[in-house]
Amino acid sequence: MIPHFLYRGLGFGPVRRLILCAGRSRLAAPIFRHLSGAARVFASADEARGAIGRHRSDTFGHVDSKLIGSNFTLSSSIRISDYPVLFWLGEAARHERLAVFDFGGGVGQTFLNYEKRLPDASLERWIVNDLPEVVREAPSRFFSRGLPPRLEFTGEMNTGADCNVVIAAGSFHYWECSVRRFFDHLGSHPKHFIINRSPMRENGEGFYTVQQGRDWAVACKVRSVDALVIEMEQEGYSLVDSWTDPDKTLILPFFPDYSCRYRGFYFQRNRVADEGDRTRRPEESVARSWETSTHGS
Repeated sequence: MIPHFLYRGLGFGPVRRLILCAGRSRLAAPIFRHLSGAARVFASADEARGAIGRHRSDTFGHVDSKLIGSNFTLSSSIRISDYPVLFWLGEAARHERLAVFDFGGGVGQTFLNYEKRLPDASLERWIVNDLPEVVREAPSRFFSRGLPPRLEFTGEMNTGADCNVVIAAGSFHYWECSVRRFFDHLGSHPKHFIINRSPMRENGEGFYTVQQGRDWAVACKVRSVDALVIEMEQEGYSLVDSWTDPDKTLILPFFPDYSCRYRGFYFQRNRVADEGDRTRRPEESVARSWETSTHGS
């Protein structure tokens, strides 16, 4: 396994090109797979989780207490990739009050970061959805004086069925199922759907891998940009805006063709689709419909 501090060095231009050429060799390929540890390409999320068990057994994933705290600190300050989200939320707030479903929202860090930057009285409610183990941390560790008005926490997705905004900040790559299943579990098609800080592949098909840092490792699904747009269009949405996070890159040192930038997207529900929408019953219980949650990055 390659130490984490060497990742960026291996992604440096000349080194990257050397690895790319060597990786096509039958002799080098198995060596690269061995050296990469969990930082490689997998056919399924279960394979990725198995690699974590073999190479990063010291980590606890999304429910690690240290990780929850560090995510709260990191995401409670404004970053460049937050500005497009705030812009489109502000545009939406000119026409309607916002009821936000914060998918994989950790312990409420995005709410604290955005609430003070949104127009006065524009926010009706903000529902943070995450794993029950993460949600339980919020009141005692981060809101000891009580939850702010309009902020709620839930471990179940269908709680957000009446919201008109979905935000998935640093979390959509942990949704392993299709986009359609997401809306089935949510129980509605909100007008506004915003994804931020998720690794997306510009060219080529999607894949599974392990997103990791010094003290954590979690399986994730890297989608193709084109496939995501097609799935959203099939659900009646149009892509309004997209952006790249200049601060984040998913680096797979020995699989440079799969390394990719973190992206953001704003989709809006088409009026025709909205008017003709029919209510679909969820395919199964939503109590814990997604196996993993955000680490809030």
